[in-house]
Amino acid sequence: LLASAGYPDGFEVELLCQQAAPWGEVALKLKSDLAESGIRVKIVSVTEPELWDHIFSRNFQLYLLSGEVDYLDPNSNAVVLAHCENAEEDAAVKFLAWASSYVNKEMSALIDRAIVETNQDTRAELYQQLTNIVLDDGPYAFLYTPIKSYAVRTDVREFLGVQSFLLTGFPPVR
Repeated sequence: LLASAGYPDGFEVELLCQQAAPWGEVALKLKSDLAESGIRVKIVSVTEPELWDHIFSRNFQLYLLSGEVDYLDPNSNAVVLAHCENAEEDAAVKFLAWASSYVNKEMSALIDRAIVETNQDTRAELYQQLTNIVLDDGPYAFLYTPIKSYAVRTDVREFLGVQSFLLTGFPPVR
């Protein structure tokens, strides 16, 4: 596949990762997996503030970053990951899509439509469309979803867990 793309000897890429665990281990696994395809990875370990500086100065080839659903409304992640109508310096919205120079005006329009949609079923369909577009066309490779475990004593009542889980069916302990 790389040969047909003009890289018969593979290529080298720089991967930024945070110095904190588990990023070094994840980076080493990616390096090993990509080496099997002929992609040589140089791992550069940086602090979290340095990583953000690299991302928003657009000084990176690849980076590892964690994220999770941390707000009740899906629009918060949709805007950060996918909204970008202009990848130039004067862009009105400058989140991760902008930092990756990823412009998909159809997706930005869907995000703008979804945030004002009042029918919850229609809104869910719009966000599902957005998810599919990001997975098929976006500049990200989602590696895994962390599992959040809770241990609760038998005498604890009315525990709701992290509030953002309410929309995904996190069961309250009664």
